[in-house]
Amino acid sequence: MSENGPALQRSLSSFDVTNITVGAIVGADIYVASAITASMLGPASLIAWVVAGGLATIIALTLAECARLCPEVGGPYAYTARAFGLDWPDARSLGEFERTLDPEEPRGAAF
Repeated sequence: MSENGPALQRSLSSFDVTNITVGAIVGADIYVASAITASMLGPASLIAWVVAGGLATIIALTLAECARLCPEVGGPYAYTARAFGLDWPDARSLGEFERTLDPEEPRGAAF
């Protein structure tokens, strides 16, 4: 005990750090993304958020069903390989190939 009461333990677990990081990312992005869409779309941004939420739900349910039907390691690559054969997953990398054609044009690197 210190003179002001019990001292707090100065440590963070991996769980604590993960929650702090996810909270900061999600919290900041919600305010930034909503401000950008509101400035671009005005009141219609509410409709855009509802549509985006619906699409995200459909995608999540689709991936959950794929995971149920194909319980293998590999995610979308494994699902595509099982559905269309082993050559089709390489088609997912066409976006990467397309990015190499014109490296000067900025594109998102999410896919």
